[in-house]
Amino acid sequence: MRTNLWSDRDRLYKSLLALSARARPVRKGLRRQDFVSAFIVFGPVSATAVPGVIPLLLLADSNLALHVSNWVLILLLFVVGYWWGRYTVAPPWRVGLTAMLIGVFMVLVAVALGG
Repeated sequence: MRTNLWSDRDRLYKSLLALSARARPVRKGLRRQDFVSAFIVFGPVSATAVPGVIPLLLLADSNLALHVSNWVLILLLFVVGYWWGRYTVAPPWRVGLTAMLIGVFMVLVAVALGG
C-alpha cells in the first residue's frame, strides 16, 4: 500500500512537470479593469482622509488642529469598528473599542517619535 502511494505521487509529479514544460506563460499587462479597480479603491481611501484634514484647514493653531484631527480620526475608528462589529459574532462596542484603542496606540507611538 505504501509503495502505491509513492508511485501515484511520482506519476502525479511527472505529469505536472510535463504539463508545465509545454505551458506558455500568460502575457501580463494592465487592463481597463485594473484602472477601474484602482479608482474604486482610491475613492474610499481618499474620503477617509477628509475628516482628519478638515481641522487642519479650519483651525489657526496647528498644535490644536493636530490634536483635534487625531481625536476625530480616533472617533471615526470607533464608529467604523462598531459598524464592522455588527457583521461579526463579537459585540459591536467591543470591536469599536478595540479599533479605537489601536488608533490611540498608534497616535501615542507617533507622538513618542516626535510627531
